[in-house]
Amino acid sequence: MKKVCTKLTKFIWLFLAFIIISTAILFGLMRAATPYLSQYKSEIISKINASLPVNITIDNFSIAWYHFSPVISLNNVNVYKNDLSKQLIAKIHTAYIGINLLTLIKTHQAIPDKLIVDQANIRVPFSLLKNLRNDNHQASISPDKIKLLTQTLYSFDKLAFKKVQINFIQAGQSALTLTGDLLLTQKAKSFRLQGSINNPNNDAGLNFISNIMPNIEHYQDTNIKSYVEFNNIDTYRLAPYLKINFPINANSLTGKTWLNLQQQKVIYGAAVVRAKNTRINLNAISTKKDIPFLAFTVLYKDDNKTKSLALNNLTFSPNKKGGDLRIDLNGDTTSSNISFILNDFKFNTENFLEKFNIHLNNKETKNILFNTKPQFDLNHALGMINIKNKQISTYHLQLALTHLTLHNYNKIPGLTNLAINANINNHLGSASINLQSSALSIPWLFRKTNIVKSGAGIIHWKLQNQRIELKTSGKLIMPEGEIYPSMQLTVGGGQTVQMALLADVNTTGLTNKNVYAYLPVGIMPDEVATWLDGAIQKVGSSKAKLILRSDDMSTFPFDKNQGIFLINADTQHAQLHFYKNWPSVTDISANLIFRNRAMQIIVAQAKTAGIQINNAKAIIPEMGGSHGTQLKISANGAGQLNQGLNYLIDSPIANDIQMLKSIHASGKFNALVHLEIPISDLDNQIPQVDGVAQIKDGRLEYMSQPLTLNHINGALHFKNAAISTNLIDAYLGDKPVKIDVKPMNNKSASTKINVTGKYSIADLNKYFPSKIPNYISGAATILTSLTFDSKQGMTVALSSDLKGININLPKPLGKSINEASTFTLIINNITDQIKQILLSYQKKLFVNMFINSAQNKFAFIKGTVNVGQKTKIKMPSKGLNLTAKFPAADLQPWYAWYIKNIAKQTNTNFSGILNSATLQVDKLNLLGQSLTNFSVRYTPYTNYLLFNIISNNIIGNINIPKQVSVNKPIVAKFKKFYLKASTQSSPNKQQQIKLNNYYNVNFNLADFRYNQIKFGALSGKMRTTNSNGLIINPLNAQSANYKLISQIAWNNINNMTRFKGQLTSTNTAKFLAGLGLSGQVYSKNANAKFDLQWRGFPTDFKLSNLNGNYNFNVQNGKISGLSRSTNAKLGLGTIITSLNIESLPQRITNGFRDKGKGGLNFKKMEGNFTIKNGNLLTQRAYLESTVAYISLKGRIGLVAKDLNLMMSVVPHLTASLPVIATIAGGPIVGAATWVLDKAISPEVNKISQYNYAITGSWKKPIVTKK
Repeated sequence: MKKVCTKLTKFIWLFLAFIIISTAILFGLMRAATPYLSQYKSEIISKINASLPVNITIDNFSIAWYHFSPVISLNNVNVYKNDLSKQLIAKIHTAYIGINLLTLIKTHQAIPDKLIVDQANIRVPFSLLKNLRNDNHQASISPDKIKLLTQTLYSFDKLAFKKVQINFIQAGQSALTLTGDLLLTQKAKSFRLQGSINNPNNDAGLNFISNIMPNIEHYQDTNIKSYVEFNNIDTYRLAPYLKINFPINANSLTGKTWLNLQQQKVIYGAAVVRAKNTRINLNAISTKKDIPFLAFTVLYKDDNKTKSLALNNLTFSPNKKGGDLRIDLNGDTTSSNISFILNDFKFNTENFLEKFNIHLNNKETKNILFNTKPQFDLNHALGMINIKNKQISTYHLQLALTHLTLHNYNKIPGLTNLAINANINNHLGSASINLQSSALSIPWLFRKTNIVKSGAGIIHWKLQNQRIELKTSGKLIMPEGEIYPSMQLTVGGGQTVQMALLADVNTTGLTNKNVYAYLPVGIMPDEVATWLDGAIQKVGSSKAKLILRSDDMSTFPFDKNQGIFLINADTQHAQLHFYKNWPSVTDISANLIFRNRAMQIIVAQAKTAGIQINNAKAIIPEMGGSHGTQLKISANGAGQLNQGLNYLIDSPIANDIQMLKSIHASGKFNALVHLEIPISDLDNQIPQVDGVAQIKDGRLEYMSQPLTLNHINGALHFKNAAISTNLIDAYLGDKPVKIDVKPMNNKSASTKINVTGKYSIADLNKYFPSKIPNYISGAATILTSLTFDSKQGMTVALSSDLKGININLPKPLGKSINEASTFTLIINNITDQIKQILLSYQKKLFVNMFINSAQNKFAFIKGTVNVGQKTKIKMPSKGLNLTAKFPAADLQPWYAWYIKNIAKQTNTNFSGILNSATLQVDKLNLLGQSLTNFSVRYTPYTNYLLFNIISNNIIGNINIPKQVSVNKPIVAKFKKFYLKASTQSSPNKQQQIKLNNYYNVNFNLADFRYNQIKFGALSGKMRTTNSNGLIINPLNAQSANYKLISQIAWNNINNMTRFKGQLTSTNTAKFLAGLGLSGQVYSKNANAKFDLQWRGFPTDFKLSNLNGNYNFNVQNGKISGLSRSTNAKLGLGTIITSLNIESLPQRITNGFRDKGKGGLNFKKMEGNFTIKNGNLLTQRAYLESTVAYISLKGRIGLVAKDLNLMMSVVPHLTASLPVIATIAGGPIVGAATWVLDKAISPEVNKISQYNYAITGSWKKPIVTKK
C-alpha cells in the first residue's frame, strides 16, 4: 500500500510539474510575443470602434505584463461622437486595461478584469442626462440594461478612476465642472464603491463609501449600505444641471448620512445636517423664503415590527440647541399605529409662517393657526395616532407646554407666558393652565393688554358636529386685584361664535395709568374712550361683575339686543375728572354700570373742591348714537361759600367771569346742578350747566379790599355763565343794600349785578385803601353795577348824581352839597390783571386809564385825562396824556387851592408817568396877568421835561432836567414876555421858604415888557447855596439904549435879601421912550448904582422893610418936553407922582413965568440917597446947568407916601431959560427943574437963590416958599 501511495504521489508531482512547466513555457511564449501585438494597433482600434457607439483615437498603444496578467496601456485616448459633428466627448491621458489570463486561455477571448484611468476630462451634455430620466424624473434605464451593466461589472475585479474632471455642458449656461476619484472593487459578488467628488471653484464636495449586494434578476432587491460625507453643497446650482427637483434646497448643505437598504426597504437611516439659506418644497409644507439656518439630526429604524423616527436637535439658530422628536409606527403605509415622543422643542408660528407655506384641508384650523400664531416651548409630548386608509382615525396626546403665546383671533383672547398640561383625544380634551407674569389681550372688549401676575385654571373642550365647545374657569391675580372668570365658548363648523362669560373682579388701587385697561372700549366709540381716559383718574377699590352672553358674538356690542353685555361695579375712593378745566370729583363712592352701549354712575357720596356731593347721577343713554354721545350729570352739593367760589374759579366759567378770581367768600350754600357734556364733539361744543345755589349768611370780598358784601341771603340761579337772582338782601360794609343779578341779552355770555345803597365819604374811606381827599365830603346814593361778560370780562360801573356831596374845588370843577352833578366811574377787565378805568364828572372831567392790579397792587400803565371842553386825545402806548381846554380860567384860586391841599404832599410827582400835557385857555388870569389865547404843552424827554408856552403876551419854553441840580439847572427861554401891573394883592403872611433843586434856574427873556415898558432882554442865573441860601447872579437887562448888571442874594441865616447893581445908558432919550415916557432927556452918559436890602425871601419885598443906598449920575445932557402924560407915568411908584407937578406952578409966586420950549442943557445931574425902612433920604441931590443950580435934601416916605423936602434954586442971570424937565437924575431933581421952568423970568434976574419946603402927601403936596 505504501508503494502505491508513493507512486501515486510521484505521479501527481510529475503531472503538476508538467503543468507548471508547460504553463511557464506558454506564459513565456506569450510574454515574448506581446511586443509584436502593437503592430496590430490599427486593427484593434477598428474593432473597438466597430463595437462602440463612439469613435476613439489612441496615440500610443502597448502591452505589458503585470505579474501573470497582460496589461494594455493606452495613452492620449480621445473619444468622439459617432455623427457628423464628431464632437469630442472625452479625453483620457492614460488608461490601463488588465486581461484575465485564465479566461483568455479557456475561452480564447481577451476579457478585461481591471480598468484604471488616470487623468481624464469628460464632457457630458445635458441631453444625455435627460435621456437617463423619464418625465417623472425617475430612472428610465430598462431592467435588461441594468442586468447587462451588472454582469459587465462582475467581470472586473477593480475599476479605478483617478483625477477625473467631468464638465456638464448646457447651451446658454456656464459649464458645471466636477473633479474626483472613484474606486470600485468586487469580491464574492459584492461591490465596494468609494471615492470623492469636488468642485474646483469652491470647497464643495463629498466623500462616500458603499457596499452593494446586487440582485441581477431583481435589481430592486439590491441591498445597499452607504456612508456619505458632504460639505457646502449648493443644490440650487446643482439641480438645473442634474435636472432634479430636490425637495430641500440649500446653497450650503453640510453633513453626514448613513443608509441601510434591503429589498426596497430602509432598515436603518441616519443623518446629521446643517444647511444655510434653505427652501423646502413638500406636499404639506413649503417655504416662502430662505431659511437662513437649519440644523437637525435624524434617525430611522425598521425591525419589521416597529418603525421609529427620531428627530433631534432641530433648530433654526446656530447658537441654540434644538428639540427632540421620536415617532414609532406599527403597520403599513395605509394603516398603522403611530406613537411619538417629542422633547425640548421650541416653536414660533410667526417665524415659522414667515418661512413656510402650510397646506391644510381644515380651513378653521388653518385660520386659527395662522391668526393666533402660537409660539411655545414644548417640554414634553407623548402621543398615539391610529391611521386607517391614510387618514387619522383616533389619537391621544399628552402635552406639556411652557411660555405659550397666542395672538388674539376672532373672540379667542391673546395670551403670553402660559403653561399648559393637556390631555387630548379625538373628541375631548382638558388642560390645566398656569400663568406667571403673563399678558392677557382681548382687544374687541378691552383696549389694553392686562398683566397677569399669576393664575391657574382648567379648560375642558369637546368636538361635536365639527364645532368646538370650550369651558374654562380659574383665577387670575392681577397687579390691581383678582379676577375669577368662567367661560363657555363654541366655535367652528361654519357657524356663529357663541359665548357665555361670567367674571367677578376685585380691584384695588387703580390709577389713570392702568384703569383704562379695564374699560370696555368695545362698546364705545373712540371719543368716549378718549374722554374716559382723561376722566377716570383713580379707582381706590372696586368689586365688579362681568356678564357677556350671546349666540352670535359677531353682533357685539348687541345694538339690537342680540346678547347681553353688563359690567356692574361698586367703587370706593374713586376720582373723576369729567371735563377739562373743571375741578375733579374725589372720594367717590358709586355704582358703575355698563349695559351694552349705555353707561350709568350712581354716586352715593363724593367731594369736589371741598364741596360735599350727595345723590349724584351720571348717565350716557347711548354711546355712539345718531344724536351723538351726551353725558348728563345731576348732583346735589353743599359746603362753604368759599369752596363753591373756588369751584367756579377752577372751572371754565371763570373764563367768562374773570372777577371771580378776585373775590373772597365765606358763608354756606346748597346747590343743585345739572350738567350736559357733548362727549362726541368736545372740540366744537361746550358743556351746558344749569342749576341753583341757595346762599345763607354769605360774605363776599373783592380783591382783599374792605369793600365787602355781608349777610347775603337768597337764591342764585345760573345757566352756563349767565347768572340771575330776584332781589337779594345784603349789607355792603355796614350799609344795607339790594342786589339784583340779571343776564345780559347779547351775543356773549354776560351777567349784570346792581348794588344800590347810600354812602358817605367817610364810609367810602373805610372801603378803599386810598383815602378820598378831604376836600370831598358828604353822602350820596350810589348805584354800583357789575357786568360779567365772557368776551369783554368784568365791568364795574358806579353812578350817582352826587346830591349831598360837597366838592371843594375851584370852578368849574367844584360843587356845593345841594347841587346835582353827573358822575360815572367804569372799571373794565381787559385781562385778569389789566383794568381800564373810565371816569366822567360834570361833563368837564374825562379820565381813561389802564392799570395793572397784580396781587392787589395797582400800577399805572397808560391813560388820558381830558379837563374842560372834551377833545380827542390819542391813547399812548404807555404813560399819561393830559389835555385841558377852557374858554376862561383864573389860576389864582387854583393856586391857592394847590398851596392849601397839594403843595405839602410828597407823592404828587407825575413826571414819571406823564407823556404829554396841554392846557388851552382863551382868557387866562395868571396871578393877576390877563393872558389871551394861552396854551402850554408839556413834553417829557429822556433827560429833561419841556414846557412850551404860547399866548398873545408870552412865547417861550422851560426846560427842566430830570435831575435838577446846581450844575443842571432849569432853563427858561422866552421870545416874548409881556407883563402888566397886577391888581391882585400879595398875601401878607410871610411864607416859610424851603429851598430845593428847582430853585436852580437859568432864564433868558429876549423881549421883556412890563406895563408896556420895554426893558429889552432880561437874563439871569439863580442858584441855591451850600448854606441853603439863594443867589441870582448875574441878573442882567439890556437893550440898545441901556444895560443893567445886578445880582440878588438871599441869606437863609438872617433871612435877608440883598439886591445890588449898576445901570448905564448911552441913549437916555430912547431908553426913557422905551419906558413909556414922551418927554426926552438926551444924554450919552448916564449911570446909576444901587444896593438894597429887605427882610425875607426876594418875593417878600415890602417898602417898609426896604433899606440901602441909591446913587445916579448923568453927564452932558439936555432936557425938553416934560408933558402931563409923562408926569402921570412917572407916578408909577416914583416920587414925581407925590409932588403933583401939575399943581406945583400954582404954589410959586406970580413973578415967575414960562419962558418957552427950547429945553435945558445941563452938565451934570447927580444924587445920593439912603433908604431906611421904606424912607428915601438924601442930603445932596442936584442939577447943574447953564441956567441954574438946583439942589434937594430931605425925606420921601415910600410907605406913608408923604414928603418932607427942602429944595434950593440958584438961577444964573440970563435972557431966557429953556424948560427944565428930567427924570434921569431922580424924581426930586425933576420937580426942581419944573419949578425953574415956571419961576425964572426977566423980573427975577437979580434974585440969587430961592428956597422951598415941600410937605404933605403924594397926592396933595404942599409947596411953601421960604
